[in-house]
Amino acid sequence: MRLAQARNKSAPYYRRNKSKVCTFWLCSRCDRVLRQDCPYRPCNGDFDFPELDRTPELKAKAFKWLKEEGVVAVMTRDDDEIKEVR
Repeated sequence: MRLAQARNKSAPYYRRNKSKVCTFWLCSRCDRVLRQDCPYRPCNGDFDFPELDRTPELKAKAFKWLKEEGVVAVMTRDDDEIKEVR
């Protein structure tokens, strides 16, 4: 009974098991993303960042940039807005 109640929680349970954020991508040095071989976020195509849940406007910006420009382009950008997300 408790297990069934735990599964019916409103917050998604699967977010705990997400892959980690690529630290090389954060430093603009992930060469595995160029080969499409990096298993970490956002290099693997997972643009959901639970770490940014407290700042929804920043999370929306990051998602928009990653979708429109691509992971490599956002990684190589060097402006103040991107630095805020990283």
